[in-house]
Amino acid sequence: MVKEKISEGIVLKKADSPDEINTRSHYWLKVINYHYTEVVITGTPKRI
Repeated sequence: MVKEKISEGIVLKKADSPDEINTRSHYWLKVINYHYTEVVITGTPKRI
């Protein structure tokens, strides 16, 4: 579903981990939806 919606990713947390308000903790895990695209880079001569 994350790939279908082209979302950035999802955030996971264990149900038994404590809730910490207004702070970042190591209990949260962000799973990023990496979207790869193949590209070909070409060059053109510089015009003066």
